[in-house]
Amino acid sequence: MPQDYAEAVKWYRKAAEQGNAIAQNNLGVMFARGVGGNPTGVFKGRTSPMYLLRDGNATDVRGDSYLLAYAFLKMASENKLGQGVKNLSLLHGLLSPSQIAKAEQEVESIRRLIGTKRKLER
Repeated sequence: MPQDYAEAVKWYRKAAEQGNAIAQNNLGVMFARGVGGNPTGVFKGRTSPMYLLRDGNATDVRGDSYLLAYAFLKMASENKLGQGVKNLSLLHGLLSPSQIAKAEQEVESIRRLIGTKRKLER
């Protein structure tokens, strides 16, 4: 069966918005690699969304995929997922201070969006 990254993003996002740390991590890794969304990923090479490797798979940090990657990895990290902490650290090491500041704003924006969605669902 062929991999359907768009479908994976759809389901990971639903679970991530419910606070599932594993889904937050996997979604962050997918955005960092540019799969299932923006094709200019921060990490390329391996297709498994379970881990990042720093063995030459890093490319230039371009586009906005890093914003979503950072946001979801930060949420996974805050939910005490060890792999989320590790992946956020790897991504953090590749970003400039201005990119980190912009990514922190994205975290807050996504949190507000999730909060609004939850209120509407009640």
